[in-house]
Amino acid sequence: LSFTLGHGLYALSIFRRTPGMTRSHLITAAVFIAAYIAVVAYMSFRLEKHVDDKKFRVLMPVYLGIVAAVNVFAWVNLVARINSGEGQFYAALITLGSMLFLTSDTILARCMFVRDVERPNFPVMITYIPAQALLCFGFIGLGA
Repeated sequence: LSFTLGHGLYALSIFRRTPGMTRSHLITAAVFIAAYIAVVAYMSFRLEKHVDDKKFRVLMPVYLGIVAAVNVFAWVNLVARINSGEGQFYAALITLGSMLFLTSDTILARCMFVRDVERPNFPVMITYIPAQALLCFGFIGLGA
């Protein structure tokens, strides 16, 4: 639950730091989020057969959907900052961090539910720690 809340706050924070956010940006983000959610739903459906705990069958797609929203808002923020000419570097750090979070959480889900990964902590943490660092540096650079 805490990670879900944290990612939700990341999404909100990225959204609030996007310069010149217009209705067309929101529509574009909504289209990408919808497409991304469709992919996440498909992936969740594929993982579901490996999930024994029923609560995870419900929570996993919700959590991955929020992670998807973080990714989409990070990309929208990056494009908006490239267009505005301000803060591109820090927006790129946030975008890369959000993509590493998706990678880390995907590896974690596979390790937890499929259980075919030897030494699962290493691949999870090798992506999780840089993800956190990149998000922190990106937000600090944008005036968090």
